[in-house]
Amino acid sequence: MKKRKCLVLALALLSLAILGFTPEGYHVGLANSLSSASQNIPTLGTIHYATFNATNLALIPDDWGLAYGSGPQIIFLDTSVEHTAGKPSIRLEPHTAADVNTGRECDGTWYPAKGGDHIVAKCWMKIDSNPSALGRGARIGLDFYGANGYITGVSGAHGINPQPDADVQANFVHWGTAGWSQRTIDFILASTYTSDVDGTTQTVTSIVMWMQVEGPSDAGSGWFADAELYINPYP
Repeated sequence: MKKRKCLVLALALLSLAILGFTPEGYHVGLANSLSSASQNIPTLGTIHYATFNATNLALIPDDWGLAYGSGPQIIFLDTSVEHTAGKPSIRLEPHTAADVNTGRECDGTWYPAKGGDHIVAKCWMKIDSNPSALGRGARIGLDFYGANGYITGVSGAHGINPQPDADVQANFVHWGTAGWSQRTIDFILASTYTSDVDGTTQTVTSIVMWMQVEGPSDAGSGWFADAELYINPYP
């Protein structure tokens, strides 16, 4: 009986070693190689919790709203400009006096989320040449919502809020950048954030990913392709 207990303990320790558990969670590797490989999902680094959601929640075009308000639109599905062959991009054109999309953005689908969830958002972007519009271009971000509606959002790589300007600027694909560039936002969602609307502290219940060309009236268009969003839930 003693030998059998020792054997069981040894097998358990071997299993933990294979899964790569750490005090923070586990590394994407053997524990997740089957699901990642089958869906061609790139390694996301260290996943903080034992449940890894390998479902991409930002597929183009299914998970995106290709209309913004009524009247003329500046959001278009583009099959002629692709990052991956056979997969269309989303094109955002300049805001005009005729359309209502003053933010020059395209919004994704709202998903439930809570404090402690590991959020990973990424997208490939391509931008026209516009050397006169320095400091702006194409970017992605996430907005947080609660019981009272919009709370705040992030667009920097590390999901810091309030956002350091350097973090925001580093995640732009600036006007004039040649070819396709990928940007990633990877962070742990806090339970509460200070509202941009009234300054109160509010609890996050859902998030939405967005893509944007900044600023609204800059000449030229931006393209967004192979967007990805993963919500890895806190237990």
